[in-house]
Amino acid sequence: MKVKHVQILGSTYTVREANKGELEQALRIASSVDAEDYLVRQCLLAPSINLDTVYAGIPARLAEEILEISGTGEDANTALQQAADAWVLTPAGKLETLMMGVLHLSPEQIKAMYSEDWHRAAAAAQLLASTLYNLPIQEYMDLGTEREKRTRIPKMPPVAR
Repeated sequence: MKVKHVQILGSTYTVREANKGELEQALRIASSVDAEDYLVRQCLLAPSINLDTVYAGIPARLAEEILEISGTGEDANTALQQAADAWVLTPAGKLETLMMGVLHLSPEQIKAMYSEDWHRAAAAAQLLASTLYNLPIQEYMDLGTEREKRTRIPKMPPVAR
C-alpha cells in the first residue's frame, strides 16, 4: 500500500492509495465533490478532519493526491502495466501466478508468506498444475526467456492444396 504525506497550508496530511473497489465506488458517485469526500473519508490516515468544516479546496487536493498514488492517471496506468508485464515473466512472477491460479491465493496472502512457506506453495502449485492441468512446467517457466526464443519452432503457414 502506498502512503503519501501532503503539505497543505502548513498542515501535513497522510493519505493512502485507494483500492480498486474504492475507486469504482467513487466513480459511481454522481457529484464530483461527494466523490472527493468519499475518497478522503476512505483514504485519509491522519489527521482526522471534519469535511463539513475544513477549508474549501483541501478535500479536492487530498482526493487528487489519492488518485495520483492510486495509479489512475494514464501515465501511471501505463507504468503499472509495464511493471506488471515485466514481473509476470520473472521466475517469481510465474510461480506466484501459478499460486494465485492453482492454489487460489491472493497476492496479499503470498506477500505475507515466509520463505519456506512460499517455496512449499510454489512447489505445490507446480505439481498440481502439471498433474491436474497437464501444464508443461519447464515450457511455462521458459516463457519469455532466451531459452524459449531459441527453442520455439516457428509455425508454418498452412499449405494450400
